[in-house]
Amino acid sequence: MGRKAAVATDCAYLKSNGNQRLLDVAARIAAALQYSQMRLHDLTMSYSSQLHSSLHNKEPENYRAFKDTNSAAVYKDIHSLFWETAVLRDVLSEFIAVFCIGRRDATTLSGLLRSLNKNPSTDPYAEEAIRISDPEKENGWLGKFGSYRDCFTHSAPLDLVRGSAFAIQDQIVLQDSSSVPQIYYPLPSVPRISCGNAAREF
Repeated sequence: MGRKAAVATDCAYLKSNGNQRLLDVAARIAAALQYSQMRLHDLTMSYSSQLHSSLHNKEPENYRAFKDTNSAAVYKDIHSLFWETAVLRDVLSEFIAVFCIGRRDATTLSGLLRSLNKNPSTDPYAEEAIRISDPEKENGWLGKFGSYRDCFTHSAPLDLVRGSAFAIQDQIVLQDSSSVPQIYYPLPSVPRISCGNAAREF
């Protein structure tokens, strides 16, 4: 991914014809893609360490909730992935705002949405940005992502959102009916409510 992002930056330079902002935004997109990939790798490695540690000298169970000394590292990497991906979200929003729909004052997703609320646009990119940014809608995946990121940043870390949080180890059944263990940390189904409750408990 990082190599492809670097190629995209080089192409932007060749096509920018002196447009310094295009070059700047392209370089930041490339960096955000690379750093998000690195954060995801860190998280997968932390998950792997915890799963291997939890299964040491024992068979995987069908379902188990637990906490161990690896939990803090996993929580840290979950938060880091959300924060880094939010940077990618905002720089992509700036690219759409400036170079697709001509809103040169918007540098984040929230800035783009404020601009579109003040001065609506029928551009398909603008309509798509609004559609996916509403966390209350079924297809508002980007808005839901933002709700989780805001929860972990401004209200409470993930391990406090649900009161006593645990890692879940269960098993995935494959198409050949064999099973393999997996591990994950559940996210709150309604982050705004869960985070608000957790924040009031501090």
